[in-house]
Amino acid sequence: VGRSTDLIVGIGYAVIDAQPGSSPEQKRLMAIKASKLEAYKSIAEQLYGQYIESRGRLSNSTLEQEELVSRVEGLVLGARLVSIKPISEDSYETKLEVGRSDLFERLDKTQEDMGVESTLDTVPSLTAASMIQAPKIGSRR
Repeated sequence: VGRSTDLIVGIGYAVIDAQPGSSPEQKRLMAIKASKLEAYKSIAEQLYGQYIESRGRLSNSTLEQEELVSRVEGLVLGARLVSIKPISEDSYETKLEVGRSDLFERLDKTQEDMGVESTLDTVPSLTAASMIQAPKIGSRR
């Protein structure tokens, strides 16, 4: 049994009224799905970090406009659904978790299936973020 520090936990939230849908039931289902995607995003952020891009427009030494864009990309394997629950009348919370050892085993298996040599055997001290290569910035799938 792993220690609690061996777990990566992702929590996501979504507001029902902010979701697309023609009925309250549809909006509720979309909020559940959106909160689950946010929880996956939270796990991916912990594994891969966030790519941050900032652009500013300067005129006469005065900042006129600034834009900040963030992006997270990566593969999350083996996440376990802990809970999906309403946290108020208009919001849902989803909690996911994945064990680091489970994640490493699945990554190793995926690499073997792809014919890639295991990084776990050669460098056991690597973290998930350095082992898993997210697509290069600007790449399209």
